[in-house]
Amino acid sequence: MTHIELPYHRRIGFQLLAVFLALFALFSAALAYGVRVAEDRERDQIVVNTAARLQLVARMMQNQALNYTAAPARDYPTYFRDVKLYFDDLRGQIDTFDESLDCFTSGRFETPGPNQSPAIYEFHASDHPTVIETVDTWKRFRTGLNQALGESDDEPRLEAAAAFIMSNVDQLQTATESLFVDFQREAQQRLATSHRLLRIVVITAIALLALTMWWAHRVLRPLRTAVEGFERVAQGDFGHQVPVAADNEIGVMTRSFNQMSERLESLVRLIDAMQEGHGLGESLEAVSEGLRRFMPVDWAGVLLLDSQRAELVLEAVHAPGLDHGAGQQRFDLRQGSMAELIEHGKPVRVADLRLLLRPN
Repeated sequence: MTHIELPYHRRIGFQLLAVFLALFALFSAALAYGVRVAEDRERDQIVVNTAARLQLVARMMQNQALNYTAAPARDYPTYFRDVKLYFDDLRGQIDTFDESLDCFTSGRFETPGPNQSPAIYEFHASDHPTVIETVDTWKRFRTGLNQALGESDDEPRLEAAAAFIMSNVDQLQTATESLFVDFQREAQQRLATSHRLLRIVVITAIALLALTMWWAHRVLRPLRTAVEGFERVAQGDFGHQVPVAADNEIGVMTRSFNQMSERLESLVRLIDAMQEGHGLGESLEAVSEGLRRFMPVDWAGVLLLDSQRAELVLEAVHAPGLDHGAGQQRFDLRQGSMAELIEHGKPVRVADLRLLLRPN
């Protein structure tokens, strides 16, 4: 039997592997992208919160300066109380501003994790125009504020510092507000892009799932049809043909099944013709024509052994185009092939009856 080699892209195993790899690749890509989106979202939230903290500190500076300007210290006890309260808060605000801006310039943002261990996120924004503007504005503001406070940390000039803050804090607030708005807008844009890509992934997954269902239907429908054909032949409907609806292993199996069914039908017809034949000649004709459907047959005949078991007599023959009459040809059993036929009961193929009849 000839073995049929199908191209790889038509084999069910190859198609199944391709579908599995596509699903695995899509799942892996979606998982990796989801993790990255979550990390980017958390990082953007930290960056925006840092910018918001700068904006909040600038407003706190303004409010505290406004309060101190409205009620400055007029005696030493009140002054030293304000040094402990207002000046310490002001130094803390300056340190907060320095640390927050250092996050933008260094690109390292730290935040406490679930176990209070700091988590570090890298976000390089030192060349961002708003960051550069805010850093320059803060440097000028801090230089002027330090000059207003004076060189003594024990007796800082709080009233002069408050007046400087009230006169120059607007520029600082404008810079921090721009910083917050810009990074918040960029974070929202990245989030919108992530949502678009997520929709693309979902649509791709749905399309791949639909393709998988179509492929499964394309494979299983011919298989169900072939099973139904097997059942019909098993119930005696010999000769039933199954439509070949697939060009894969199922198609090869279906074609082989159709050939088998056709040969079974030919064999049944042959048996029926032999049983219905009215003579030896008609039976031989039925055998010759029936066998020719599924194997090469040159001729068919009946050989009878004579009483002395020395010769075989061709009693009847069916061979298209053969002029020799039945009962006239005799075969000497001393020939090796005929003797083997009689002694061992094994069939002997006679390639050409005409060549064998001439010397006999």
